Amino acid sequence: MENNVKERIRDLIANHDLTLNKISGGNKSLQVKLNRQINHNTALSADVLIYVLERFPEVSADWLITGRGDMHLPSAVQSSNGIPLFKTEAAAGFGSADFAVEKSDIEDTYKVREFASADFMLHVHGDSMQPLYKGGGIIAVKVETDKNSIQWGKVYLISTKSRGLLIKRIYDSEDGIICVSENPTFKPLIVKKNDVDGMAIVVGNVRIENL
Repeated sequence: MENNVKERIRDLIANHDLTLNKISGGNKSLQVKLNRQINHNTALSADVLIYVLERFPEVSADWLITGRGDMHLPSAVQSSNGIPLFKTEAAAGFGSADFAVEKSDIEDTYKVREFASADFMLHVHGDSMQPLYKGGGIIAVKVETDKNSIQWGKVYLISTKSRGLLIKRIYDSEDGIICVSENPTFKPLIVKKNDVDGMAIVVGNVRIENL
């Protein structure tokens, strides 16, 4: 069984057109350790298996260890060009004409097949949207540019001049936009429409457990 795991690791490295030098990040001692365990008779250690899975987060652990299923996870989050994860403070005012982000404002980029329509991702803070969105999780949003296309009753990320960023379920009213939290301990609030400089519908989320 162990030899089969080694074969799959070798297949994985070849599939990504990499070398042991590249996946070890130039760390010579790590490269020697990987070479001994992957290419020779030295037994595979748990820390090497963990390192390989961390180095390739898109790879199925079940496939690597047992050979079952596909090499890649069906909805893997991959560290490659994709949807930018903005720092929260950088996303403020995202709907204004002069909005722009610097490279330093992007924490990372992710490729998630189900979030293909999203413009950016953002961390969730606080517990006002629990249990739907947990603090510490991530939402993916699509910026709404046509006011006539707003889907009332859906959850939106709203950029306001007076309150900053809000994640709320929204409803239209003569007085403004009614913003409702999922957590019943938070009272609904009304945001004046001229206070809003950006709206983006939430198209999905990544829930982080054990926080």
